[in-house]
Amino acid sequence: MMKQIQAGSGALFAAFVFVHLINTFLAAFGIAAYDGFQGAVRVVYQAFFIEMLLLGALLVHLVVGITRIVFEPIRSLSTRARWHRDAGVFGQFGVEGGFAGGGGGGAMSRGTETQVFFYCL
Repeated sequence: MMKQIQAGSGALFAAFVFVHLINTFLAAFGIAAYDGFQGAVRVVYQAFFIEMLLLGALLVHLVVGITRIVFEPIRSLSTRARWHRDAGVFGQFGVEGGFAGGGGGGAMSRGTETQVFFYCL
């Protein structure tokens, strides 16, 4: 049951990440393409309900993952599952660092990412 819950929350958050990857891909076509796509999808993903849904999915994913780490004995896992678990533990630092660095989403930071992104190119 916990595995299915984690899979569902991961799929929801993966869709959000996919939209961000498309936006990053469009940066290769210039600021107008990047800003245009970002402006179009920002209306959706920065709606309060969607933000809370995504944040909830992320928190559920983390809590279930930590619970599985604590309660599932490592000896019962395949090598692939162990690597997946280790990647999840490592990934939690990225999530926490993203929030600590101000990249926590629209409800938490309203900046001009476009200018910062293109200054880095």
